[in-house]
Formats: sequence, C-alpha cells, structure tokens
Amino acid sequence: MGRGTGVAFAAQIARHAGLTAVTTLSVGLGPLIVFLCALSRPGFRAARPRRAELCCAALSLAALVGWGISADPTIALALSILADGCAAVPTVVKCHRQPGSEDRTVYALMGLSAVLTLATLPAWTFPAAGFSCYLLALCAVLLVLLSHQDRRVPGREAALPP
Repeated sequence: MGRGTGVAFAAQIARHAGLTAVTTLSVGLGPLIVFLCALSRPGFRAARPRRAELCCAALSLAALVGWGISADPTIALALSILADGCAAVPTVVKCHRQPGSEDRTVYALMGLSAVLTLATLPAWTFPAAGFSCYLLALCAVLLVLLSHQDRRVPGREAALPP
C-alpha cells in the first residue's frame, strides 16, 4: 500500500470515519499488489527514476514526516492526501504524454467508488469525505487526459473509401 494511502486509512480509522475508509484501503491495495508483482521482473530493478519522480517521492515523504510530527489524525489525513497527490504527479504526466499506456476502466471504477462512498455518507466531515473527494478529483483529471488519446489502433491504416 502506498505510504500516503496507508496513512490516510489509519487516520480515517482513528477519526472513526467508518466504512468510508474501505475506499481508501482498496485504493492503496491495488498499487501495492502491482508494486510487489513488479519487483519480480528483472527489468524493474534496472529502471532508474527520473528527477521529477524523485521530487514527488521527496514531497510525499515530507508530508508523512509532517504527520509524524503533528500526531493529529486530521492533519495526517490532509498530509496523506498531499503525499498521494505528489505521488500521483508522474501518473498524471504519463496520462498526458502517453494516454494509450493507461486503461481508463481502472480510473473510472476508482472514481465510481469515490462517488458511491460520498453518496452514502451520513455526515460530510473531512475525515469521512476528504480522501474520496480527492480521489474523485484525481480520477476526473486522469479520465479527461485519457479521453484525448488517439482512437486509432496502432499499425492499422485508415481504410480509404473506394
């Protein structure tokens, strides 16, 4: 699970956010499983992160350190959303530069999960709604970027009329 998402989940539990924390947990488990699977690939260890990716990782870690210093679950949730947002920057850039490399279904389902979570909230508090609002906004941005992908299939030329 991403550190930011794990902290957000723990902060929501500490603030008694209830079942809304399940969305946060599920969003974090997916990337964790992908990361663990990627570790088994030989090419993964040879890959070097770019400078921008390292900056995003540093900002994510700084947000986590800020939470550790504050020891307040609400601040932890806010900083974990910031950390997750920093960690999402490379994905946003990739969706902009290479929209064909990502699957819209994943982000559509994550956005739907956020919408359903928000629709079932008995009370709109930051611990209950904060991460789902962030997730919905992130998924909306990614889906807009991915909707601009070239719809042509690579390697297939458009058929000319006779």
